[in-house]
Amino acid sequence: MMAQLVTVADAQQRAGLAVKIKSAADSEALWALRLEWMHALAESQGVLLARQRMSDVSFMFAGMLDRAQHARTGLEVLRADAPRGMVRNAAQMRADH
Repeated sequence: MMAQLVTVADAQQRAGLAVKIKSAADSEALWALRLEWMHALAESQGVLLARQRMSDVSFMFAGMLDRAQHARTGLEVLRADAPRGMVRNAAQMRADH
């Protein structure tokens, strides 16, 4: 998570997240920071790359968290919280070009 922060353009946001990540007491605290971290990445790298990074990081938590408490994966969180209208179907993309 720290390695990806260098791509966040907003220095204040980057510094704030770095402090939160470094001071996370355990894997539960880091898990809770994933969404904020992903939103920061999406602003600088775009939603698709941020989703990939979120998926990569989510797999690192395998076996560290209570499964019942954290049943949703990173991608399910992104799909549920992603702003509508950002995903375009093939016909819409062809019409753009």
